[in-house]
Amino acid sequence: MLAAAAPEAVALEVPRRNHPPVAVPASQHFLSSMVYRERRSLDIFGRPLPPKVLHRPFADVEVTQGNHAVSRAGVHFAPQATGEITIAHFPIRDFPSFERKIANGGAAYARNTELPPEVGATWRWLYDLWQRGGLRAWYDRQRLTPGQVAEGLATGALVRDESVLRALGLPREDRRSPAV
Repeated sequence: MLAAAAPEAVALEVPRRNHPPVAVPASQHFLSSMVYRERRSLDIFGRPLPPKVLHRPFADVEVTQGNHAVSRAGVHFAPQATGEITIAHFPIRDFPSFERKIANGGAAYARNTELPPEVGATWRWLYDLWQRGGLRAWYDRQRLTPGQVAEGLATGALVRDESVLRALGLPREDRRSPAV
């Protein structure tokens, strides 16, 4: 994609699309059931999910925390938009891995005294929730029920997307039902 971009393009903007968690049997790879993605993904605060950046491999490129912007020699570069690449984003899978992710990542943000509080706000909020014992209940509310999947597909809020399964050669779920 960068080879096809204008030579002056230092970076490309790459949108993310969340694949919400659904119940999955322990014997099944989580990706086999997470074939639904949000048409419009939001962060946990209800704001549009910010894109990431893909950049040319300059030795002096600096990537900001979260991979949302790049600069060279202190000069910020606005990434060019591209609709040809998207990130299939799986931030929440099974609870044990999600809890481990939040405990470790949240603790790292808590220890970091150099970053302003708004950097890593999602991590910090979920870490605080975990410390107060509320992460499991929050996680359970994020998991889609079969009814929510069916409704999301009917309204267009969800899209069936098996591109990651195909790329990895994983088996598909039962195609007879729109929900797991």
